[in-house]
Amino acid sequence: MQILQVQNKFRFPISNLWKCFFLLLFFYGCKDEVPKNIDSQLWEQSMEESDYEAADNKWGYIDKTGNEVIKPKYDDCRDFSEGLAVIRIVNLWGYIDKKGKEVIAPQFKGAWSFQDGVARVQNFENLYGFVNKKGEMIIPFQYEEVSDFSEGFAVFEKDGKTGLLNMEGIEVTKPNFLKIYKFKKGLAKVKTFTGYGLIDKNQTFVVEPNYQKIEMPSEGMIRVKKENKFGFVNEQGKIMISPQFTAATDFHNGKAGILKEGKWSLINKKGAPVTTDAYEQLVYANDGKWIVENELKYGYLDDDGAPLTEMKYKQLFAFVGGIAGYQKGDLWGFIDSKGNEITKPVFGLVWDMKEGLARAAFYEGIGFVNANGKLALLPNALDVRDFSEGLARIQR
Repeated sequence: MQILQVQNKFRFPISNLWKCFFLLLFFYGCKDEVPKNIDSQLWEQSMEESDYEAADNKWGYIDKTGNEVIKPKYDDCRDFSEGLAVIRIVNLWGYIDKKGKEVIAPQFKGAWSFQDGVARVQNFENLYGFVNKKGEMIIPFQYEEVSDFSEGFAVFEKDGKTGLLNMEGIEVTKPNFLKIYKFKKGLAKVKTFTGYGLIDKNQTFVVEPNYQKIEMPSEGMIRVKKENKFGFVNEQGKIMISPQFTAATDFHNGKAGILKEGKWSLINKKGAPVTTDAYEQLVYANDGKWIVENELKYGYLDDDGAPLTEMKYKQLFAFVGGIAGYQKGDLWGFIDSKGNEITKPVFGLVWDMKEGLARAAFYEGIGFVNANGKLALLPNALDVRDFSEGLARIQR
């Protein structure tokens, strides 16, 4: 793959051909990328068909210099996680290491990435179990639904209720919750007949299940919904800001977005307004910044809640690795967290920064841009995905 280190000139004609390319890229090149922030989607759906055929175009992996380190020979594959990647040959899934060595032979109907040293797999009787990195079954196929492990626990379902499974395969709770979510920082959301609450790893309620909705703690504040209004409690369940808002975001850098009387604004942890400005939409954008929208025009707010940019964008992304994507007209560019446009809007689409490189759709295909907006890897494959553990998937 050719590398361009310094040049920062973009020449892409805006034409019907370009638009057709972009549509094909979006619908085919991105079809298996999982949507972000779908916490309600407890059971991740993926790779469950049994009637796959061999693909005409194969998948492999490149490193950050563009070198092809694992030749494209797989019908499908996934990102590396904990040193191993899921691969498919015809209708069987298995695992390879970063040298392309097959460490767990393709044999499963479905397979998922390693988490906490184990991976969830599915047999052709549609039951789930777990394997270790040697391919040994450490938890046999027995579950109709089960999540990946997170902080030592997986969530399983039996008879319409959910419980917790530890890494020894022991069901540490009976399936007496209507729903349990994955553990994060020692806590998990649960749903009971009385509502949503939070439990710790001893299955003790730290916030009683008295709410219509509940989110995980953020800066010591927990977003809750009661009587159709949103407010905040602390990690002991004490009400800090009474439920009074139509909607709200989590706290970030001491601020949260709240929707009241049809407009979004920012408050501090005492519930006091940060600024007098109000917006039709407001979303946290990382690095202490916020995306706001009025009359279909988007802009950023800075750490203090003051305007960082003009409200002039068609769409904006959150900052990752210090840069974010912006859209003007039909095309996209990159902007830094100071509000400087580090590239012109010349791409058909852009993605988040991952491991120092961000994907961008050129007229010729998908390439990579670095944190300074400079071209790093030019398009040289039918499809390419983000870098993970130093390698990126490519299709030829």
